[in-house]
Amino acid sequence: MSWVRDRIGAALGRLTRGFAALIAIFAVASIAACAESPAKISTGRIELGAESSGVQGQRGGAPTSGSLPVEEIDSVHAAKPSKPDNARARRLGKIIMPASEWPADILASHRKELDWRLASRWSWVGALSDTAMLQLCCANMSAKAIVVSDVAAGVLLGLDRNTGSIIWRSGKRGRGPREFIQPIPFLLDDSTIIVNDVATRRLSEWTTDGRFLSDRSVASVGSIRGVCRSSGGALLVGVRPDGGVTSLGLGQLDPERDSIVVLWSLPIDPPPHRTGIDAQMIVVPDGIGGCYLFPLHESWVADVDSAGRFTKHELVEHVARPLVLEEKLSETSGRTRLAPGSVGGVKQVATMGSFVLVLFGGRTSGARRLIDVYERTSWRYLGTLLFRERIKAVHGRDSMLVVLSEDESGFDRMDVIVARWPELQ
Repeated sequence: MSWVRDRIGAALGRLTRGFAALIAIFAVASIAACAESPAKISTGRIELGAESSGVQGQRGGAPTSGSLPVEEIDSVHAAKPSKPDNARARRLGKIIMPASEWPADILASHRKELDWRLASRWSWVGALSDTAMLQLCCANMSAKAIVVSDVAAGVLLGLDRNTGSIIWRSGKRGRGPREFIQPIPFLLDDSTIIVNDVATRRLSEWTTDGRFLSDRSVASVGSIRGVCRSSGGALLVGVRPDGGVTSLGLGQLDPERDSIVVLWSLPIDPPPHRTGIDAQMIVVPDGIGGCYLFPLHESWVADVDSAGRFTKHELVEHVARPLVLEEKLSETSGRTRLAPGSVGGVKQVATMGSFVLVLFGGRTSGARRLIDVYERTSWRYLGTLLFRERIKAVHGRDSMLVVLSEDESGFDRMDVIVARWPELQ
């Protein structure tokens, strides 16, 4: 009888491996078909929350492209939402942890639960068969759309704020005009997105409805870490040494040439290491025509004006500045690295109306799952949202918040949340 069991087991093993191979082939074929025919696109699951009821335009079906010229939009299509599961969508406890469940180390970090009422507008979760959105890295919310970048496909996507439907798709993977390898978008204002392609070292401007505006090289500037337009109208970039370029600081780009007009030193004392490894600063728009500068390994955010002056604001959790170690490998080579045990601080800064949202790392068990909220004018700490899974990006506008995170299934997840808050005292 044992030989019968062995043969049955071997047969089942072959069937299982064959089935897994078919799934893999189907996934690859689906992605290839998407590249060849943009009209044949399947999407992940979209769930409309309780806040979606009564919103015009939330039904499934393809939206129209309006006045967008065909040659500038690769395809226009809509994700088809599944049947709304309002009961499930209301349970924000699936993604946000209530204070009653917070670990002791987070409570000991002087944080408190944010006193806001939250409701889900919609949620999207990726799937193995999803060929519309592959690997998302950033999210920006304008008055017209939520603009995200898909670094796997090399495209920008515009999503309807109320339903999650894809209303435009621009760009494609490549190194030519209107193409991307690693696009990182920043919302300059309600009508303009600037995209920093860190792989091709180019900046391109697009409208928030997907139309191409301009493109320029920044190969001679250095490694760009964030882009913002100052109150005076100049483009400011955070720069680090790269290759033969040794620039380190906050630079103002020349409007015509691939160069920096002014370079301001970073507000760090003592000065950073010559490699800039301990001064990884990012500059982002502040939502009201100015800029914020923040360090990835410290715990403050600074306002920046058009003259390069900084006003620093300390945050609720303090992270010590990392130590830099230099190791000699040979007579002509060496290695520079951060000391073991170094932790990250600020990961991202975004705004939502009169509030500043800070995605924080730190030493607690909530690292990269914490969104600390501050009142914009006074920088008073108001409270924290603790998510259950790691957050990749956050952005907001008015009373709406978009959070890109990792779903418990392992796929990307996007949630749009509507917030209500008490009057500030």
